[in-house]
Parts: sequence; structure tokens; C-alpha cells
Amino acid sequence: NSALSVKAGANDAVSVTGGSLSADKNMGLYGGSVKLDNVKTAKATGYIDLIAGNASNYERVYNETSKQHDDGHDLTASSANAITVKDSTLTSGDGIAAFGGKISVSGSTLTNTGKVGEIDVNAVSEYGTVHGDDDTWTATKDNTLTVSKSTLTNSSTADDDKAIELQGGKVTIMDG
Repeated sequence: NSALSVKAGANDAVSVTGGSLSADKNMGLYGGSVKLDNVKTAKATGYIDLIAGNASNYERVYNETSKQHDDGHDLTASSANAITVKDSTLTSGDGIAAFGGKISVSGSTLTNTGKVGEIDVNAVSEYGTVHGDDDTWTATKDNTLTVSKSTLTNSSTADDDKAIELQGGKVTIMDG
């Protein structure tokens, strides 16, 4: 049982081009920017996190179970804190989360196959917790989210985890 966690500083890039990524548990790619290009398989039996920005705690920024700490902003991001998922396939057993200042998903497939978990793609300037278990976020017009020629599928059967959530200051979904 192993997890895959790649962390870079808030001003550094995490970039994976080609190949495959796999984790028996959770997978997290954290840094100033995150790029997956032509990654044929990124698969985890647990969750997959892609986090770009300045986070007080990168590990599972939005996870309900991690919200045992004080209220506050867990992530701040500008449009320079970009997440790019291009021509890639991500498969999770417990949800997929992408939090950054600017996000582009193109030619890709994001799938949650687990009984629980959401697919959350959020282009925000701030993300945090309120009352220990609720989330709050702020987005400006510069926090853009673009999804093109991609498929997002959530197979969760849990009543409160069936969501595919796309949020940002400007959200664009296009097929062509």
C-alpha cells in the first residue's frame, strides 16, 4: 500500500509528460503549477489531488476529514498558479480534486470509479474552511477554468458525493 506525493514550492512547477503514474492509495501533485501532458494513465485507488498555489497544508486541501484545524484560507492562488491536464487519463477510487488559479483540461478523461468521492475542479484565488467542516472560496475574472474535448465521469453512489463541480471566475466548457 503506497501513496504517491510530489511536492514543490509555491513558486515551482510539477510537470509530468508521457508515461503513467500509479498509487495503491492516494496521489497528490502539489506546487506553484501542475502540468500533466499525455499521461496515459494516472491511477489511484484513493483520491487524486492536483493543487497549484500557496497552500498552508497541501495534503488534501479540500478533504472533509482534514478539516479538523482552525478556520482560515488553506490555499491562495493567482492565474500564474496554473493546472494543465492535456491528453491525459486520470482514474480515482475516491475522487479527483484540482485547485489552482487557472485550470485547463483538454482532450482528457477524468473518472471516479469509487462508491464515494467527487470530481472538483476549482479555479480560485482563495479556498478555505469555515466552522471546521464547510468550505468557502473566492474567484476573480482572472481565475479561469476551461474544459474542452474532455469527459468527466463520477460513478459515486453516495448521495452527497455524486457531484462533478466546476467553479471559477469564468468557466468555459466546449466540445470543439
